[in-house]
Amino acid sequence: MLSARSVGFHRCQTRLSGLLRYAKKMKITCDLYSEWISAIRQEFTKEGFDYSGLGDQDCAIQWQSWNRRIVPPGSRTIEKADTFSCPAELQAGLDGLEEAFTNGDNVKPWQSKLVDKVSYEDGLLNDYGVLHFHLGDTLEGNGYMKRTGPLLFAIVRDAAVYEIGVYGHGAWYELDILNIIDRNWPFLLDPVTIKAIDTAYSPKTKEEVKALRDANVCSIISLDSGRIVMPIGGGVATDGTSNDAVHSADYWAKFLCDADKLVIEHIEECIRKGTLPAKDYQVHLHATATEIAAIVEDKLRIIVWRKQA
Repeated sequence: MLSARSVGFHRCQTRLSGLLRYAKKMKITCDLYSEWISAIRQEFTKEGFDYSGLGDQDCAIQWQSWNRRIVPPGSRTIEKADTFSCPAELQAGLDGLEEAFTNGDNVKPWQSKLVDKVSYEDGLLNDYGVLHFHLGDTLEGNGYMKRTGPLLFAIVRDAAVYEIGVYGHGAWYELDILNIIDRNWPFLLDPVTIKAIDTAYSPKTKEEVKALRDANVCSIISLDSGRIVMPIGGGVATDGTSNDAVHSADYWAKFLCDADKLVIEHIEECIRKGTLPAKDYQVHLHATATEIAAIVEDKLRIIVWRKQA
């Protein structure tokens, strides 16, 4: 398994040297990747996270890992597994959480306090693709709901929440979690299903799952139905970093480096056509959850990515 650092993009070796394009005395400077990393470091500073020992790509990986634990806003439907049940004393807390999901409200108060720790890696999420939520019904002074021993285990997607069950705190390794997902929502496992092979080894107990996860070893698992799956959450690299976070950081590094060249070419074309004056330009990055744009002073906004509806 590759480590997060060995798989890092190393600042896009194919990028233009210095990302400077000269035409006569004109200089266009565009480095969207560096601006992205700078924004990440600013966010880390705001959160009080010490990133001094991290290189640029490791910062991107850490940021991606942190953000994949945060549930984005948006109204979602609720689906429950066939065996789902909630203790009566926790029903009010579950009702409040479900109302927040359906209304599109912030559900962070029900999540683990460790969500605030940038360096934290959630093993249940990285392995099984499952988030856990506390079921208290009282908002405390720290901004979180009162902690509960039993927790809701659920898979959260953009349009729906798939409630697997209420488990005791620490039940992160139960194999029946995957079997319940397979039985109720098999389509969630289709992207990680391995076909036309058998497996010589598959963990059979929660103790075996724990040992593998603690050792940062990704394993394929044979389910009761006979389906063989890779980690739903993407698994981890040998240093414990989320593989999904590594792949996402690599993707955006390449994307932004490629976008630099296209943005510069577009500005040069505008200058040739006379829609922009011939002079030096410093391009800046503007990114939201739905759009990434290159900003050229107040004269031009170049959309390089937009989230599809």
